[in-house]
Amino acid sequence: MKPEKTYPASRALASGLLAFAAIATSMSINAANVPLYWDTDSAPGIQSGNGTWNTSNTNWSTASDGSSVPGPWVVGSSGNRSNAYFGGGAAGDYTVTLGFDAVVNFIQQTAGTSNYTLTGRQITLGNAGGLRVNSGVFVVESTLIAGANLNMNLSAATGTTLVLAGDNTLSTTVQIGNGSNLDGTVKLANANALGGVSTVNMNTNSSGQTLDINGYTLNGKNITSASGKNFRLISSSTTSDAEWAGNISIGAGTTLTAGATGAGKTLEISGEISGATGNLTTLANSHLILSGTSTYSGATTIAAGSTFELAATGFILFNLNAGKDGIVNVMTGTGTAILDGTFTLSFNLADVAEGASLAFLASDISATYGSSFTLRALDATLTKVAGAQNLWAGGGWIYDMGTGVFSRGVIPEPATTIALLGGAAILAASVLRRRK
Repeated sequence: MKPEKTYPASRALASGLLAFAAIATSMSINAANVPLYWDTDSAPGIQSGNGTWNTSNTNWSTASDGSSVPGPWVVGSSGNRSNAYFGGGAAGDYTVTLGFDAVVNFIQQTAGTSNYTLTGRQITLGNAGGLRVNSGVFVVESTLIAGANLNMNLSAATGTTLVLAGDNTLSTTVQIGNGSNLDGTVKLANANALGGVSTVNMNTNSSGQTLDINGYTLNGKNITSASGKNFRLISSSTTSDAEWAGNISIGAGTTLTAGATGAGKTLEISGEISGATGNLTTLANSHLILSGTSTYSGATTIAAGSTFELAATGFILFNLNAGKDGIVNVMTGTGTAILDGTFTLSFNLADVAEGASLAFLASDISATYGSSFTLRALDATLTKVAGAQNLWAGGGWIYDMGTGVFSRGVIPEPATTIALLGGAAILAASVLRRRK
């Protein structure tokens, strides 16, 4: 008969302590509203890895450094939900598959070199919740659901990307960049990634954060921004044109940088762009189309290598500070302008003397004009002068597309027009760039 194994009392005591520790850990991890860190192994430190997120697998540590024994996810209740953190372990690309419909207060990919993808089922975020990325690329393919009156903070830190790839049901307002040093990109990978959202608040710092609509058309959604908070609206798709069919309000002293970066692709803004002193800049080497009404009062800059297109339905208002050696808003840069819409000039007529001219578009811009291009000054609409190539006039105003001069004065005879416009009789301080 084989003798029965016996163990010394010290080993029995150690086993008992381990069992007690496991029970204590289980008790602490099952206290809701605690931070839980994805940890796929009980080895020391956070262990990055693939896995299934459910209520039974022991993949969650209560310690950010992985010093606690991993336990199961804590479901919690409304107003008492846990926070989920991913990252902090070995570098790599990992996928976490949801095995249940998760209810989470807050989800964050922490600092480190791990890139995670959440896939399957759905995730309901708490009323104070949101998504944040501190490093790398974080992809959410699972359906996101936001409770009533939720302002979800889709925040991405400098140089990082948050990809929304689910068919989501969100609340009316989404804040992008609700914090400091948040200069990353929120990229859409689903036409309904912002489902339910009517207002996107670009609440960034002065360096700016990016919303990449990635070749999709977004209807019924407006963008607002705080004063002095620069932001970007782009499309990185290499296969589809994109359209923002909503209004954009640029905060005072804020610059919106926009454009499509894919070769031969465009980003169209068909809603109204407004802003007391808001500025618009095209993204370098991009194509931007304005087909709606633009009443923002800041400068427009056409960056090198980029194309700015004013469609036939587009409208830009220039508020000229005439007579004070200054202009409220101008169009500058070294890119290309395709102008087929309407320029309207607004200024105080009393400030403009006979023979004076007004600057609103820099000479380094290469501009071409479409058949629908219209130029209005106050209540006058300028029309093409018969027998004078490139000359438009009306209401006591003269504009020559060939030389790029817009001025106030008596319309000369067609035979002498070009000579006069090229001479000192009319000041050339105000220039629309001629074709190159």
